[in-house]
Amino acid sequence: MDALLQDMRYAVRRLRINPGLVAIVALSLGFGIGGVTTMFSVVYAVDFRPLPYRDPNRLVAIREVAPPQFPRCRDCYVSAATFADWQEQSTTFAAMVAQRTYVRRWWRGGEVDETEHLTTADVSPNLLSTLGVRPLLGRDLVVSDQRSDAEPVVLLSHDLWQRHFGADPRVLGRQLTFIAFGTEQRQSYTIVGVMPAGFRFFVASAWMPLRAGATESRSERSLQVFARLKSAVTILEANTELATISRRLSAEYPETHRGWGARAVELREALTQDFGPVGAARFVLAALVACVLAIAMTNVAGVLLVRAEERRAESAIQIALGAPRARLGRSFLFESLVVALIGGVVGLLLAIFGVRLTAVGLGLVRLRSSVAPPSAGR
Repeated sequence: MDALLQDMRYAVRRLRINPGLVAIVALSLGFGIGGVTTMFSVVYAVDFRPLPYRDPNRLVAIREVAPPQFPRCRDCYVSAATFADWQEQSTTFAAMVAQRTYVRRWWRGGEVDETEHLTTADVSPNLLSTLGVRPLLGRDLVVSDQRSDAEPVVLLSHDLWQRHFGADPRVLGRQLTFIAFGTEQRQSYTIVGVMPAGFRFFVASAWMPLRAGATESRSERSLQVFARLKSAVTILEANTELATISRRLSAEYPETHRGWGARAVELREALTQDFGPVGAARFVLAALVACVLAIAMTNVAGVLLVRAEERRAESAIQIALGAPRARLGRSFLFESLVVALIGGVVGLLLAIFGVRLTAVGLGLVRLRSSVAPPSAGR
């Protein structure tokens, strides 16, 4: 054991003589490991980690398919009237919900300027029951919350509950106040529920009842629609029914529905699309980053081999003076292990930073698409 400790100390001293070599090798390994870890974390989160909902394979997103004259909107959001028609006429879905995302000014108390921008979502009733999620505290939004004379209510995300209310279990019944943009008019919402830890549904931090205006046009396509398939119903059957409903709406409302279709996709696919270009090319990017890691490892191996070649004469002298070959081998091995350890630490730090940066970037992509949804029919 003493000999091993001596060999390790000797390896560290040798590396301190050449800090440039250590920096080159550590950074090469660090950037390779950090990049691969970041990209494969994204791939795992998007494609392999189970969605935190009951029977997630039965959940779908439903979007309208625009006619050719709207090439920028292949999968469009839906109008409130169309959503109501789907609810009334479809038979393949056990439940169907819609949401519209806003960024609101949240008044945290005190002076008016003590505000914060929050991403919120107006959702139709029974969002949680459709997803198969139970609130941590309180209840889900129900049909009666949609009435125009109903008291405004809100569900909090677990993060907002902890951050602003200190995880107080007595938060139910308290108020959350928002200020309308362009005015100082305040609207208070009574807290009726708190989402469980880890619940994520797009980027919202609070959920209110969706109250679609009676004067909304059928071309006002601003709702995201989600549904749960009935037992034994396939997506193909659901899409066949949606096509039939779309043809019926096209004949009944030709001004706003002629040429429009509808399709259901698995919820995971819909979430993947919201990651933007990064999500669409995630496997290609992961492969490229893996190639970068392979190149970095090759370069590191080349640098270490050059260093070993430079020390050939020194090693020959040590052997001539009686140094065991095994101990010289351990010396080279410990030097490589120390450099690899430093590179691994650098890679871990870069991976943590990269994963957080990627999460923020993808969140901004989602936020941008939510704040300014595609509405080709307007």
